[in-house]
Amino acid sequence: MEESNQGSIADPRIVELIEKYKKSHYGERWQPQAEKVAATIVQGIESRDYGQLHNLKYFDVAKFSRALFTLLTGIKLPKAQGKSDVVIREFCTVESIERCEFEQIKGNADEASERLRQQQVSYNGGIINGQQWVDAVVNEGFQHLEEEKGHQVKLCKRDQNGITTAFYLLKDWDFIAYATYVIKVMEKDEKESNQG
Repeated sequence: MEESNQGSIADPRIVELIEKYKKSHYGERWQPQAEKVAATIVQGIESRDYGQLHNLKYFDVAKFSRALFTLLTGIKLPKAQGKSDVVIREFCTVESIERCEFEQIKGNADEASERLRQQQVSYNGGIINGQQWVDAVVNEGFQHLEEEKGHQVKLCKRDQNGITTAFYLLKDWDFIAYATYVIKVMEKDEKESNQG
C-alpha cells in the first residue's frame, strides 16, 4: 500500500464516508463511534494487524468498516465470511495472525480454567482439580490433541516406537480449551528457546 492511500480520520475521504453512512445507516449519534472505528481500521491497515481487522469478515455487521478498508486499500472484500477472512489474512502479517489466534485460545482457556478448578479428578491415587490434571498430563508428555469420528477428542502421547497412549476428553470443551492453550504455550516457549 502506498503512503498516499493511507488515511487519518481527518482524511476528507474518511469524513465523507462517515457522513454517507451516518445518513444512510446509523444516524447522528453514531459520529463519535464512527471516528473510533475509523481510527482502529486505519491503524490496523497501517500495521497490517489481524487483531484489528479480523471483524471485517462479517458482512452484515461491519459494512462501514469494510467500506473504509476498501476505500483505503483498494481491496474489495467478498460477502462470504470465509472468503473475506482469507483476503484479510493475506493482507495482514503472519505475526499478527498468530498473535490474534493465540489470544483467542488464551481467552477460551481462561474461561475454561475457572470451571476446571471446580471439577475434581482422580489421578495417581489422589484427587486434584481439572486444571491441575491437564497441567500434569501435558507435562508428562501428553501434548497432542486428536479428534476422532464422533468428535471425541483425545490427548495423546507417543513414545519412540510410535505407540500412542491417550486420555479421552470426549466432548468436554473446558478440558480441550485449556489443554490446547497449555500445549500452545509449551510450543511457543520451545520455539523461542530454539531461536534464542
